[in-house]
Amino acid sequence: MALMAADQFQKCVLTLPEWKYINRSLVSVSNDEQGARVTLAIYLAYYADLKPGEILKLQRESFRIGPSIYGESPICRLHIANRKPIRASVVVLPPVLAALERYLVHSEKNKCLAFEEGGQPLFRYIYKRVPKGFLSLSELNRISKAQLRQAAEIARHEKNFISAQRLGQATLGWVTHSFELHCRAANIGGDLPWYLLGARKTIAGTTLEYCRDRRLMSDEEIVHGIADLVPMWS
Repeated sequence: MALMAADQFQKCVLTLPEWKYINRSLVSVSNDEQGARVTLAIYLAYYADLKPGEILKLQRESFRIGPSIYGESPICRLHIANRKPIRASVVVLPPVLAALERYLVHSEKNKCLAFEEGGQPLFRYIYKRVPKGFLSLSELNRISKAQLRQAAEIARHEKNFISAQRLGQATLGWVTHSFELHCRAANIGGDLPWYLLGARKTIAGTTLEYCRDRRLMSDEEIVHGIADLVPMWS
């Protein structure tokens, strides 16, 4: 597929070293719902190519787990209601699934809200470790920027001052689309970010007209596609 000029949007996405600083910062998050929440939110932005507004609209029912294929883990898909049908289904990659499971374990311990009921947002607003309501966009931006600043400190400690400055200015929106760009740069996965996630920032719009409909991917193809992307998180 033809690539868009990278400089059109690379200023507002992460470099691969910057993402690694963020990932390292997540290792030290608190072992509670707050820590699990920020990890899941950042992983959804990176590995699922979701925008902050899309993350906030997720419910438990957004995650749809299918049957196990060839003895592998079941395929989990996200349904993004406000997207065009061609991009509405997102395959949940293993790092996101692990972060989701961790978040749900912690959230079940804090049943201050009727969280087990259907139709509710996935992410909750927590004050002094107690769930008080559902997360707003401003609060999501606040907690994610706090995590990015921790990543900036790691970069600064390693004397990578350019990345430290960028991470200090970055928002959760910078995380979105970065995985797709990193796959391209590493020459891993080919068009899989489009076929599995609906990610299309590095693909010229006219090229998509000649692509196979991503909704026609078989479960077998999805399993093999996930396996091809493993180097991006292993």
